[in-house]
Amino acid sequence: MKRNIVSIIPAQTKNRYSKKGDLEDFSGVTLLEWKISQIKRLKYVDKIFVLSKEKKIEKICKENDVYFLKRPKNSSIANLFKFVGKRFKSSDILWTNPSSPFLKEETILKVIKKYIKKKFYSDGIVTTRDIREYIIFKNKFINEKLNKAFVSRQEMKNTKMLTNGVYLSSNKNYIKGFPFGEKPMLHDIDWFESIEVKECKNSKVYKMFIELYFHLNSNNR
Repeated sequence: MKRNIVSIIPAQTKNRYSKKGDLEDFSGVTLLEWKISQIKRLKYVDKIFVLSKEKKIEKICKENDVYFLKRPKNSSIANLFKFVGKRFKSSDILWTNPSSPFLKEETILKVIKKYIKKKFYSDGIVTTRDIREYIIFKNKFINEKLNKAFVSRQEMKNTKMLTNGVYLSSNKNYIKGFPFGEKPMLHDIDWFESIEVKECKNSKVYKMFIELYFHLNSNNR
């Protein structure tokens, strides 16, 4: 049976981070349009669907020649994963968010290639970032070393943080409400690529930075 990779880009016109959501404009390019343009250049992706319930976003889909997939009302993220999993049977699903504008398309391509090389690894693959921070949970440090003696960040063991860059897995995992299985492959990205728009809100400096990044990378294509 042929394996298809479909791309899902969830999008909203308003969210917790911005009054314009994924239609936030950076020098004439919205976050959604930037993400669509990235995925369209990936040869392994068969079809691109933008998951939304907004008419404005449906219009953008038509203008950019991608599919519009109507989002169910009042769905949790887990139910959205289930919805997508049931919708695309016998498919592998690449879920990537517009809110991660610095994630390079070269990185997404590497993730896909790694997944295919492992013969469509059943538990999928996700983007992660190494962190060495003083994190406390239930009055205990996550890093066991710190519970015995205070150490510098350089002495800490690396902790992996899941990023919202890419989730790639079979529809069977999505149906369960997860975009990956119990033991997914981890693809490390650096701090810069892991930055999300929610970390940049209410900051003119970050807005200027994103605009500059879009401008420079558009000129290099």
